Amino acid sequence: MTDKPALIDLITHNLEKNTVGKLVHGSAAPFLWGSPNNFGRDFDIILAADLTYEIEDIPVLINTFLSLSNNNTQIWLAYGKERFAMGAFFDQVQKFFYKVEKVPTHQLILDDVDFPISTIEIVKLRKIVK
Repeated sequence: MTDKPALIDLITHNLEKNTVGKLVHGSAAPFLWGSPNNFGRDFDIILAADLTYEIEDIPVLINTFLSLSNNNTQIWLAYGKERFAMGAFFDQVQKFFYKVEKVPTHQLILDDVDFPISTIEIVKLRKIVK
């Protein structure tokens, strides 16, 4: 899902290009953060990238993650290390996600990466089960 409908074709292309292994189904659809969730919570994995530009958007982003995830959903979030809002994001997200785990770059398949991997971080989030 993306809050930028103009990116649907690009996301669909990337899903098709990068679908490997046991991934059975992936799709792209427009979704504005904070909108009513008509997609359900049956996601095993949510991939997210470059979402935290403005600190005031963080609560809506976290609520969107919460509305889309179940107790077993993993949220993989990639972001540029220069993003100043990430500190505030992690301060707030730890109230709702029990596990915020940095993904080491040696666990990634980097065969066709055409940018310096040293400029990004990737974390996995898992929801707090109440």
